[in-house]
Amino acid sequence: MKKTIAITLFVFTCFSLSVSTAIAYDNIGDTKEKAALIDTSLQRDIDALRIEVNDLAKRVEATEPLGTRDERRKQYFALDMEIDKLDDKIDLLEDRVKADYIARILTWEEYRSIERELETFEERLDRADDMLEKIFGIND
Repeated sequence: MKKTIAITLFVFTCFSLSVSTAIAYDNIGDTKEKAALIDTSLQRDIDALRIEVNDLAKRVEATEPLGTRDERRKQYFALDMEIDKLDDKIDLLEDRVKADYIARILTWEEYRSIERELETFEERLDRADDMLEKIFGIND
């Protein structure tokens, strides 16, 4: 329940930011200036996600099950939860990008380009999740 409320609040916030950003962008006359503002904010978020995804994938690749059976299970679920949380972050950014496109902040080309990049992040997380299951011998 708390997770659903938090996600709903975040999506609402992202959408609100997108709408207010769209209004602010409409007040900017120079399209180059608009593009620079969009690129800066969105690119910063995309870059942060890229780093998080790569770091987590590397941690999963380097993971070795240690300890008792219960400790290994806890180790697995801790990493699995991190993957799920990061996947949720990607989904929220996808929602923000979609809202920006709907609000005409992003062009179709920009929207598709960002969506493709976010899809590569999700694919990397899927591979990390598969590897995690293989390492721990768990079929989740």
